[in-house]
Amino acid sequence: MVNNDSDSFGGWPPIPVETVIKEATEEEDWKKKYLYLMAEFDNFRKRNKKELEESFLNGSVKVIKSLLPVLESIEAAFNDLNKVLTDDRKKGLSMIITALNKTLNEIGLEVVNPINSQFDPLSSEVLMEKEDDKNPDNVVLEVIRKGYKINGVLIKPAQVIVSKHKN
Repeated sequence: MVNNDSDSFGGWPPIPVETVIKEATEEEDWKKKYLYLMAEFDNFRKRNKKELEESFLNGSVKVIKSLLPVLESIEAAFNDLNKVLTDDRKKGLSMIITALNKTLNEIGLEVVNPINSQFDPLSSEVLMEKEDDKNPDNVVLEVIRKGYKINGVLIKPAQVIVSKHKN
């Protein structure tokens, strides 16, 4: 025998349909708010990650730009003094240059070395044209000063001499 009165629910009165609908609607509203907050937090996390990466890159660029003149001076001194230095001093200076280059490469420095390639105005500047029958026009024959990129972004263009076909 089934008893349909309020005592069949342990003494609780039946819940009106309006209350059930209202509570279901409120639950849906809370679910929507929760999903919205989760999406906002995900966007916040991504934005912070991007800002942190940009900040790191900007810091790297500043450090590398300040060290490039030091590296270039050491390399120039090595090239100028190469004939008068003893083998031990050449080796020591070469080790310093290698270590500095390795460190800079690890934080994203790339050397722009366009030798024997077609001149690219986005990564190099022409300092001079040189007549040459062996190459077509605008092939880089010589790099006067190296160029540099950090993670693919040019920070210093290479200074080059390009070919010019003899007439």
